[in-house]
Amino acid sequence: MSMQLEHYVFPEISVSANKGFDQEKEFTFETIQLKANPQISVNDPEEFLLQLDVWSDAADDDNFPYTFHLSGVIKFSYRGIEDEAERNKRAFHNGASMLYAAIREQLVSLTSRNVYAPLFLPAWYFKPDDFETSTE
Repeated sequence: MSMQLEHYVFPEISVSANKGFDQEKEFTFETIQLKANPQISVNDPEEFLLQLDVWSDAADDDNFPYTFHLSGVIKFSYRGIEDEAERNKRAFHNGASMLYAAIREQLVSLTSRNVYAPLFLPAWYFKPDDFETSTE
């Protein structure tokens, strides 16, 4: 079995400092939200697209340093597993993990020159059974 990354892009990126953030207080990542939109190619069932949105719409009283929205899209292939359901689960589990890592890195880069310290998102585990698929 092999997974081949073709490319990934960030069609939407926005970050702004939360003016109400108190650096003296601890903060949690409770305001972080994720949404995945996986798709299977109609031309080749071993080619995939996955859009992953990660955002925080923290209000001033949430005491979170940034409001942000990053949307990433990854295109990849996953070959060598005959069982379609198993292939799709593994493909989206691994594709989401790869794209989330890229989004985390992008957010660190964007916040490293912002008002507060760089924001390192926590690791996230994508369960293979979490994904419902559609064809593109």
